[in-house]
Amino acid sequence: MNENVWPLVAFLAFGAAVVLVPAHSWRELWPTSLVGGFLLAYLIQYLVGEVLGAWRHLFPSLNLIGIPVWLPLAWFFETLIFMHFLPRTWYWRLVYVLFFGAAASGLVATFRILGIRPLFRGWSPLEAFLLGVFAHFAVLGIDRAVRPQRVEV
Repeated sequence: MNENVWPLVAFLAFGAAVVLVPAHSWRELWPTSLVGGFLLAYLIQYLVGEVLGAWRHLFPSLNLIGIPVWLPLAWFFETLIFMHFLPRTWYWRLVYVLFFGAAASGLVATFRILGIRPLFRGWSPLEAFLLGVFAHFAVLGIDRAVRPQRVEV
């Protein structure tokens, strides 16, 4: 089971995206999900995990530079869900981003408890929360850069 944990995480994220995000949103949001989900997650995993040594991944399968490719793939699907349900007003966007930061922190804590991703250098769920908030705000900026914006009249 352990060697299948990262493919399982990606498969569950894919299933959630299929159920929650309609096909027209997939077509519209795939550039944001590719750059702000897959590539950003890979960059964060590499810089914080591999370069800074804050964590490491146990039981990697389909590993590239020490990172299971399944993990950024899961973030591709998470970004589809995140962007599809993104609120319109700044207040609710802030609450929404904080919620996703908390969810990221919860995942880090769960992976740590299960022994899937040990944390090092004092890394804790608080840092995961802050990184999750930063990453989701970065996704909003990436979305503006990679996807044509609609002008609402």
